Amino acid sequence: TNPSGTWSVGDTVYTWTYDIEDAGIAIADVDVLVDGGVDIAGNAQVAKTNTDYIDIDTTNPTAVIEASDVAIYDGDVGVDAFTLTATFSETMDVSQIPALTFDPALTTTLTNPSGTWSVGDTVYTWTYDIEDTGVTISDVDVTVDGGKDVAGNAQITKTNTDYINVDTADPTIAITDIPDNVASLPVVNGTASDESGITKVKIKIENSTNSTYWNGSTWSDSFGYLDAIGTTSWSYTMPALEGKNQYTLKAYAIDNVGNFAPIASDDFTFYNSVQADFSASTTDAII
Repeated sequence: TNPSGTWSVGDTVYTWTYDIEDAGIAIADVDVLVDGGVDIAGNAQVAKTNTDYIDIDTTNPTAVIEASDVAIYDGDVGVDAFTLTATFSETMDVSQIPALTFDPALTTTLTNPSGTWSVGDTVYTWTYDIEDTGVTISDVDVTVDGGKDVAGNAQITKTNTDYINVDTADPTIAITDIPDNVASLPVVNGTASDESGITKVKIKIENSTNSTYWNGSTWSDSFGYLDAIGTTSWSYTMPALEGKNQYTLKAYAIDNVGNFAPIASDDFTFYNSVQADFSASTTDAII
């Protein structure tokens, strides 16, 4: 734009001067023609064309961001478990590594980053380990910036807003305290909690005296966890218990994203009557 021109070198050189605008265009193989000049004797110049002489590229590359996982939970933890790619609209300058930013930062969750170019230097891939750091981080913005194409044009900054959620925080669970010695235990109960909500509570009832487990209908040599009723407030109706036997109740919770709570446990001894419980406790004390 804004052309101007002037003669110099004894009127043998004509120079045009232009402003260069960033018009965001790409034009290749531009022919340049000069014609119409006349010497002092009135002779017309021979037209001159430089073919395929100029290339113009003021197009800024764009990027598309894609993560291998946008909802990171305990089950995703591992080495090289997370990748994020930036796919650019044109061939890039591999010496200009684009910057990747997470907001809020995920420095404790995503560790040991590495990166590489591929697909004809149009795709850059970051690879991270995923760590279980027991955090909940929602609506993470992901930004890629700083890349340049082979012509030196800076990429257009790309941000995926509210793109990633992290929840590696385990739910909590508690068993309502069972006395060490009981003569009646119709129901066991407790509570569980998590920011994402609780989807299920599982319990296991073990007769520690004879190493059997309640499977929901009978006592068995093989153990498994049973579904409790309720979530944040849960309960389970107990089976008939055998007198003077020791029992262990274990429970854990699963939150709405699949994270498991550490197992809670409570041990107790069941007696057929309160008097039997008292006598047993007294005998134990004498011994």
